[in-house]
Amino acid sequence: MHLQQVGIETLAFDVLVDNVDRRQAKPNILWNGAELALCDHEQAFSFLRGALFWKPAWAGGELKHFREHIFFNQLKGTAMNLNRLDGALAALSDKRLAEYADAIPDGWKRNNDATDKILDYLRQARENRAALFAVINQMLK
Repeated sequence: MHLQQVGIETLAFDVLVDNVDRRQAKPNILWNGAELALCDHEQAFSFLRGALFWKPAWAGGELKHFREHIFFNQLKGTAMNLNRLDGALAALSDKRLAEYADAIPDGWKRNNDATDKILDYLRQARENRAALFAVINQMLK
C-alpha cells in the first residue's frame, strides 16, 4: 500500500476513534522503512473522559485538534480513498462487537460502563460512516 494511503487511513482512523494524540511532537507510530504500526491509543474515545458538550465528528464534533495530526499537512488538499475503512466499518456487525466485549477481561469491565459506551459509539460510527468520511474530506480541503 502506498504510504500516502496509509497516512489517509491513519488520519481517518484517528478521527473515527477521536484519538487526538498522534501529532508531530508525539507521533505514536513505529516505522521500519517498509511498514507502519500505530501505537499508544490511551487518548482515544474522549467521550469516556466526560468532555462537556462532546459530539462525534459526524454530528458536528470539533476537529480542530486534528490539524495537528502528524499527517495533516501532507494530506491537506489530497483526495481521500476510504473504501477500505468504509468496508471495515460496514462489516463490523453487532455479533462481532459482542465478541469484542466478551474478549475484555471482567476485571476491566467492573465498576464502569466504558465497554458499553465504546460499543454503542462504534455502532453509531458504522451507521454514520458516510457523514464521518464527508467531514474528514471537508477538513482536508
